[in-house]
Amino acid sequence: MQFENTIIYLFGFPGTGKYTIAKEIVRQANFVLVDNHLINNPVFSIIRQDGVTKITPEVWSNCKKIWEIVWDTIHCVAPSSANYVLTNHLAEQDEGDREWFYRVVAHVEKKGAAFLPVRLLCAEEELRQRIVMPDRRERMKMTDTERLAQYYRDYSVLKPDHPNLFELDVTSISADEAAKIILKKAQTIK
Repeated sequence: MQFENTIIYLFGFPGTGKYTIAKEIVRQANFVLVDNHLINNPVFSIIRQDGVTKITPEVWSNCKKIWEIVWDTIHCVAPSSANYVLTNHLAEQDEGDREWFYRVVAHVEKKGAAFLPVRLLCAEEELRQRIVMPDRRERMKMTDTERLAQYYRDYSVLKPDHPNLFELDVTSISADEAAKIILKKAQTIK
């Protein structure tokens, strides 16, 4: 499957499978993976982020600086035809997350790319099983089931106002199947 100048943005709760699905998208089509942990982990490794400790605003501020370098590279260095799949955890109740989403939209518009934002949903019980997987700790991802329960109780996945917004419940489907569904939808976006 071939694409040109397309950006897919996967966002959902921790444990939803954003990274796993993104890797499948890269395997199935000509996309470059820009996972949020590619951005965050240089900072997380310095502070020894353990997946449980709450992350401070100063840490997020430094991560945003790395994002800006990545966007500059996408705009000024990478081929204009390149395709990207981005990942993030974004909450409806967090104004900073909403602002971040629209910052991404502004970068997509500057690039002139086709854009598919994908709101990934997953049942809480399934998330509880996924979030404790050993590979999450290795990638400095959240592994705290109590914090996950708090997220599920107090927050919902961001639901931005965007004409291309696509929702996909991945509770009972494989990453391979999710990637196929997302890529099929992305083919319809101009």
